[in-house]
Amino acid sequence: MEKKYIERLEQVVRVLEELPREKKFDLRMFMTCGTTACACGWAGTDPWFRRRGFKTEKRQYGYNVLYREFDGMGAVRKFFGLDLGTSHHLFLYESGKDGSKRAVIRRLKAFIKRQKEFVHA
Repeated sequence: MEKKYIERLEQVVRVLEELPREKKFDLRMFMTCGTTACACGWAGTDPWFRRRGFKTEKRQYGYNVLYREFDGMGAVRKFFGLDLGTSHHLFLYESGKDGSKRAVIRRLKAFIKRQKEFVHA
């Protein structure tokens, strides 16, 4: 994985760790997050991400993340350099998987650590 993608994932961790308690987080709320948002939805509101073209915008049926001509998971995959399975593992809610903010941070940190080890191997 290219270093720029690792940095982008580290920035998601930063955004989530800095997210005040009163801000609602729900991994299931990706496409229509409104005031409750997923990891990517919150990242898309952060200036660091917005300067790089990754943003959360209101659409007809709620909020969505955008990057270049891509939206939703297409934008996530393109911006973070992820394949379909990895993007789902890191950012989508699955039955039986802990969808809490803390769990998402743990998954991201573990993935980043493995990628850094691979880059330096």
